[in-house]
Amino acid sequence: MISPYVFVGLKSTPITVADPTDLFNKLLRLLSIELFIDADKVTSATRQRGYVECRQMIAYTMRKKYNMTCVKVAEMLGNRNHTTIVHNTNMHHNDYQLCERYREIYDRVCKHLL
Repeated sequence: MISPYVFVGLKSTPITVADPTDLFNKLLRLLSIELFIDADKVTSATRQRGYVECRQMIAYTMRKKYNMTCVKVAEMLGNRNHTTIVHNTNMHHNDYQLCERYREIYDRVCKHLL
Protein backbone atom coordinates (compact mmCIF):
# COMPACT_ATOMS: atom_id res chain seq x y z
CA MET A 1 0.00 0.00 0.00
CA ILE A 2 1.23 3.49 -0.87
CA SER A 3 1.26 6.06 1.87
CA PRO A 4 -1.10 9.01 1.25
CA TYR A 5 1.73 11.36 2.28
CA VAL A 6 3.96 10.45 -0.67
CA PHE A 7 2.28 12.87 -3.08
CA VAL A 8 1.89 15.86 -0.76
CA GLY A 9 4.10 18.25 -2.74
CA LEU A 10 2.73 17.47 -6.18
CA LYS A 11 0.55 20.02 -7.93
CA SER A 12 -1.98 19.17 -10.57
CA THR A 13 -1.51 20.95 -13.86
CA PRO A 14 -4.42 21.91 -16.10
CA ILE A 15 -4.83 19.93 -19.28
CA THR A 16 -4.18 21.84 -22.49
CA VAL A 17 -6.15 21.17 -25.64
CA ALA A 18 -4.80 21.12 -29.18
CA ASP A 19 -8.14 22.02 -30.79
CA PRO A 20 -10.41 24.10 -28.52
CA THR A 21 -13.21 24.10 -31.10
CA ASP A 22 -13.39 20.32 -30.96
CA LEU A 23 -13.62 20.43 -27.16
CA PHE A 24 -16.33 23.10 -27.33
CA ASN A 25 -18.39 21.04 -29.80
CA LYS A 26 -18.04 17.90 -27.68
CA LEU A 27 -19.11 19.76 -24.52
CA LEU A 28 -22.00 21.38 -26.36
CA ARG A 29 -23.22 18.04 -27.71
CA LEU A 30 -23.00 16.29 -24.32
CA LEU A 31 -24.70 19.12 -22.43
CA SER A 32 -27.48 19.60 -24.96
CA ILE A 33 -28.36 15.90 -24.56
CA GLU A 34 -28.21 16.04 -20.75
CA LEU A 35 -30.18 19.30 -20.44
CA PHE A 36 -32.66 18.55 -23.28
CA ILE A 37 -31.90 21.79 -25.10
CA ASP A 38 -31.21 22.83 -28.69
CA ALA A 39 -27.44 23.10 -29.21
CA ASP A 40 -27.87 25.85 -31.82
CA LYS A 41 -29.45 28.23 -29.29
CA VAL A 42 -26.69 28.00 -26.67
CA THR A 43 -24.65 30.76 -28.29
CA SER A 44 -27.72 32.99 -28.68
CA ALA A 45 -28.87 35.60 -26.14
CA THR A 46 -31.66 33.47 -24.68
CA ARG A 47 -31.91 33.50 -20.88
CA GLN A 48 -33.84 30.28 -20.35
CA ARG A 49 -32.42 28.34 -17.44
CA GLY A 50 -31.26 25.32 -19.45
CA TYR A 51 -29.22 27.46 -21.82
CA VAL A 52 -27.75 29.52 -18.99
CA GLU A 53 -26.69 26.35 -17.15
CA CYS A 54 -25.13 24.99 -20.32
CA ARG A 55 -23.11 28.16 -20.86
CA GLN A 56 -21.98 28.12 -17.21
CA MET A 57 -20.79 24.53 -17.43
CA ILE A 58 -18.96 25.13 -20.71
CA ALA A 59 -17.31 28.31 -19.44
CA TYR A 60 -16.16 26.69 -16.20
CA THR A 61 -14.86 23.54 -17.87
CA MET A 62 -12.93 25.36 -20.55
CA ARG A 63 -11.49 27.93 -18.12
CA LYS A 64 -10.59 25.82 -15.12
CA LYS A 65 -10.04 22.30 -16.45
CA TYR A 66 -8.47 23.20 -19.82
CA ASN A 67 -6.81 26.51 -18.90
CA MET A 68 -8.27 28.62 -21.71
CA THR A 69 -8.47 32.40 -21.56
CA CYS A 70 -11.71 34.24 -20.87
CA VAL A 71 -11.48 35.96 -24.23
CA LYS A 72 -11.18 32.67 -26.14
CA VAL A 73 -14.09 31.10 -24.26
CA ALA A 74 -16.16 34.25 -24.79
CA GLU A 75 -15.56 34.08 -28.54
CA MET A 76 -16.76 30.48 -28.66
CA LEU A 77 -19.87 31.24 -26.64
CA GLY A 78 -21.19 33.74 -29.16
CA ASN A 79 -18.77 36.67 -28.94
CA ARG A 80 -19.66 37.56 -25.39
CA ASN A 81 -17.70 39.88 -23.11
CA HIS A 82 -14.91 38.31 -21.06
CA THR A 83 -16.57 39.48 -17.84
CA THR A 84 -19.57 37.30 -18.71
CA ILE A 85 -17.27 34.28 -18.58
CA VAL A 86 -15.95 35.33 -15.18
CA HIS A 87 -19.53 35.66 -13.96
CA ASN A 88 -20.45 32.25 -15.43
CA THR A 89 -17.58 30.52 -13.63
CA ASN A 90 -18.56 32.17 -10.34
CA MET A 91 -22.20 31.14 -10.78
CA HIS A 92 -21.09 27.60 -11.60
CA HIS A 93 -19.47 27.37 -8.16
CA ASN A 94 -22.72 28.49 -6.49
CA ASP A 95 -24.97 26.20 -8.52
CA TYR A 96 -22.63 23.23 -8.12
CA GLN A 97 -22.66 23.59 -4.34
CA LEU A 98 -26.36 24.31 -3.90
CA CYS A 99 -28.21 22.41 -6.64
CA GLU A 100 -28.06 18.62 -6.60
CA ARG A 101 -29.49 18.24 -10.14
CA TYR A 102 -26.91 20.65 -11.54
CA ARG A 103 -24.10 18.79 -9.76
CA GLU A 104 -25.26 15.39 -11.06
CA ILE A 105 -25.47 16.61 -14.66
CA TYR A 106 -22.06 18.26 -14.53
CA ASP A 107 -20.43 15.20 -12.99
CA ARG A 108 -21.95 12.92 -15.66
CA VAL A 109 -20.67 15.16 -18.44
CA CYS A 110 -17.18 15.29 -16.91
CA LYS A 111 -17.04 11.49 -16.84
CA HIS A 112 -17.70 11.42 -20.60
CA LEU A 113 -14.94 13.94 -21.29
CA LEU A 114 -12.23 11.70 -19.85
